[in-house]
Amino acid sequence: MNLKKDLHLYFTVSVIFKEFDFSELKLEDLIHFSEIRIDSIDLLEDWIRYRRLEDIASNLGLGKFMLAIKNENIGDYTFKDLFQKRFFTLWLDQIYKNEPLLFDFDADAMNTDVTSFRKLDVKSNQLNVLRIKERLESNRIHAINSLAFRRELQIIQAEIGKKKRHYPIRKL
Repeated sequence: MNLKKDLHLYFTVSVIFKEFDFSELKLEDLIHFSEIRIDSIDLLEDWIRYRRLEDIASNLGLGKFMLAIKNENIGDYTFKDLFQKRFFTLWLDQIYKNEPLLFDFDADAMNTDVTSFRKLDVKSNQLNVLRIKERLESNRIHAINSLAFRRELQIIQAEIGKKKRHYPIRKL
């Protein structure tokens, strides 16, 4: 038994002694019940707080919700998570009923559109890369073929070939 999740099984006397009437219970049985649970006394405060909150929730009209939670295997979720999920589901259902535009909204069609636009964006980016490469390549070829570039290249190669009396590169 997971003690933190099954506090009602651990601390509720009526659950443990369900076949007995309270008037028929022996004092020894109650003492034994108490001695076993004395090590978990700090959890008793949590249990009492839970019972108070459960009563408040029932008074606020959440009794069916609390009963459904008790009967479900909630796993690692908290009551808050489950309540918020249910609350927001009901809230959205109500909004969808009141707003025809949202009621007619097709999420599958929207997801299809988003997927197709993502694919188009990827293709567009690939085309832009190719356009930039072509433009740079044409500028490079034009620069290499220009007369000024050839003169500069010849001067630099001539200076590299010299063994003495180099011009400073800043003056070239």
